[in-house]
Amino acid sequence: MRSALALARKDAVKKLKAAGVEDKIVVKLHAITLSEAVGQYRGGSQFRGAPIFWISDNVALWDRFEPTDLVRGMTLTILHEYGHVVWEYLRVRHTHNQDARKLWDDLRALSTGSASEDEEEFAEAFAQSLYWGKQTEAMRFAGRYGALLRANEGL
Repeated sequence: MRSALALARKDAVKKLKAAGVEDKIVVKLHAITLSEAVGQYRGGSQFRGAPIFWISDNVALWDRFEPTDLVRGMTLTILHEYGHVVWEYLRVRHTHNQDARKLWDDLRALSTGSASEDEEEFAEAFAQSLYWGKQTEAMRFAGRYGALLRANEGL
């Protein structure tokens, strides 16, 4: 599983970069606190250095994947969890940064329900768009978010 995870991390970073997001990420095999989840973003970690993603070390959850699909499943999981990073960054920084505010307002304009449902839907759309290279609203948010990071964090 470690070799698949290394390949998935490399692929996720490549796909993020292709979308305009250059960020340091930490990906670890780790026990997940949510019972059936295969991945989890360690909330707030982006503000303490780098986003940390835990990928489930529960082999039984990953056994349903063929070896070639394991890397794809892990890559999609990392990208999904990165969608939560984008959401959290904008939710926290929109009150302090005009550019973050504009992006947050545009993101919330897509609202279809509760904030938690919207966040999950965005994270999934973000992962699918970046993985498959689809030019969707989520892909455009990725590019705008990357520009925001470069302008405000020196990346």
